[in-house]
Amino acid sequence: MVRLYEAGGSSEIEILDRFEDDELWNRIKLNAARLLRARGHNDSADILETMTLELYNGTNSFNDEFMVLYKSVNVEEYVEYGEVSVNAVKRYEYKRIAEVITELGYYIRFIAVNMSIENSDLKVENPILAITSDVVEKALNDCEKLVSTNGALSGVDRIHTALHGYLKEICKKEGIQIEDHFSLVQIYKEMILRHPKFNIKKTEEIVKINKALGTVIDSLNPLRNNSSLAHPNEKLLDDTDSMLVINCVKTILQYINMKIR
Repeated sequence: MVRLYEAGGSSEIEILDRFEDDELWNRIKLNAARLLRARGHNDSADILETMTLELYNGTNSFNDEFMVLYKSVNVEEYVEYGEVSVNAVKRYEYKRIAEVITELGYYIRFIAVNMSIENSDLKVENPILAITSDVVEKALNDCEKLVSTNGALSGVDRIHTALHGYLKEICKKEGIQIEDHFSLVQIYKEMILRHPKFNIKKTEEIVKINKALGTVIDSLNPLRNNSSLAHPNEKLLDDTDSMLVINCVKTILQYINMKIR
């Protein structure tokens, strides 16, 4: 997520619900643009009138409450706004927008854009799972929604939950005993060892790939616990690495799903 303006404090953003009174929001934008022009800030007024920013409620892991001016953009626009975000002069234009709308009674803490991943080659699609549960489906759906509105980082925790629930559901259906204290990678190893569909003779290379997938899965717990929004961590994954995590898990889900059918 590219931040074009931030008021200070934590840079963490969790996008909540959209401000649904469109008529009121249009009046706010109109009055804000008029006020900007009256003060001689025509460039800022032009941005506000043409950029089609939407108003959202926002929060973070500290339970702060604020509003976010937000727009979902394509890849090319995302790159352009990334360049704007490091231009001090252009950032000041967004600062004026936020301050004027705050002056009108709506506290803007961030102006941000995020890349839409719908119909994008950057995104691995959710698999249609042969074995699933309400927990797994909800986690996958939550991940999709969070990625599209809040950025890939917001989906890391939910995709971890989806894989965890999925592996447990497979083991339960096959009668593979899983202890409560088993980690995610321990559950995966038990499934690989005891599920009949994985006991079919494999080439040496496929065995290596299965072990490599275990290494990937073993990395998910520390990434979730120490680098995602599951906890108030200071060092967070960037959007590219977050999408890597999500796509890796979806690929694993697809592979296991096809294998056990």
